[in-house]
Amino acid sequence: MDRSSTDLDRQLGEWLREESMTRAPGRLIEGVFAQTTRARQARRWWPLSAQPASPALTLQLAVAVIATVAVTSFAVARLLPDQGIGTEPTPTPSPSVTPGPSPTFAPVASPAATSVDGSPAMVLRFGIDAGPIDVVEAFDSIWTANIHSHEVVRFDPTTLQPMARIAAGTGPAWFAVTDNALWVTNQTGQGLALIDPERNLGGLSFGEATPCGAPVLAFDSLWASACDSNVILRFDIAGLADIAAGRRFPSNSELISEIAAPGYRWLAFAEGRLFTGNAAGLAEVDPTTETVTDLGFCCGDVMGSDGQTIWLNRSTDVVRMDPADGSVLATFPFANAGSVTFVEGRAWLTASGTGVVEIDLASNDVLRTISVPGSTLVAREAAGALWVTAFETSELWRFEP
Repeated sequence: MDRSSTDLDRQLGEWLREESMTRAPGRLIEGVFAQTTRARQARRWWPLSAQPASPALTLQLAVAVIATVAVTSFAVARLLPDQGIGTEPTPTPSPSVTPGPSPTFAPVASPAATSVDGSPAMVLRFGIDAGPIDVVEAFDSIWTANIHSHEVVRFDPTTLQPMARIAAGTGPAWFAVTDNALWVTNQTGQGLALIDPERNLGGLSFGEATPCGAPVLAFDSLWASACDSNVILRFDIAGLADIAAGRRFPSNSELISEIAAPGYRWLAFAEGRLFTGNAAGLAEVDPTTETVTDLGFCCGDVMGSDGQTIWLNRSTDVVRMDPADGSVLATFPFANAGSVTFVEGRAWLTASGTGVVEIDLASNDVLRTISVPGSTLVAREAAGALWVTAFETSELWRFEP
């Protein structure tokens, strides 16, 4: 190996390291480097000497950098939602699931058959202090975000067997699903992590504030409340087109807006409007001015929306509010509520100590209560079953319809 090729490899490696500071996924950068260089990496290479590079070396470096940008951008583009750049979007085929590289996690026990209040169920115990929070259906699979074990687990919805275990950010908690990617909040870290479901890879993260609560898709953006920082994060999904087009990695300042929202927590999208709230009242987020305006309606932490109304947690109970005038349409006497999800005219509400409550949206009647033990956080009906996370006992429950 001649000196010029070795120097070229080292300079290229340093350039890739600088690019990785913009939060490109670590495995991607290492992978591209491995495919485009021949010399072993050293800890620090720049500058190599006080002598200027030769014209031939400079030309080699330029060509290599251009090629590497193309390879890296192509690989990163696979992680991103389809923006329809230059071509019509094509449907994403069902993935052939192969677990991506990840740290070694504690084994998950086999699911066990049981029943609760006469409802047949399967329960899967993670066997560790996993701390599962959110559960969603996406890409023909069931996914849990386990905040304590810092992993996202992908399950077969029929067998409940793990299909992949992905290291995805710090403290994964709440999901948002786009056309061909999965986002998860880094609740004990910063920003949101992006997961590629085709290759079961995580590692690409955006944002510098600590999020809380479930992110919301609205106005061609992904929104996340960052309670501790008193801001709302707005992720410009279309801005990721720079990566897909093979140009560059956008910086956080280009991709993300931070909207001042002191004291406000969680978000909900209803009737074409974006809302947030706190113990003092409900507020609206203006996507054009990126400001938060108090509506003068009392009050509670926003839990979610069924599309027309806002559900608020008031600690001692849960209310369903019409955001047009602030009128309370229904009150549900459940303290310590965790979350609420919606499907086909019904709501599933979790409350620690109560379990899971099914509510008819047309009449506001409670249809049934399932006394799931432990600290239930999320109940979501998907893939022909009801899925429930139990945080303190690190369990995932599946109830048959």
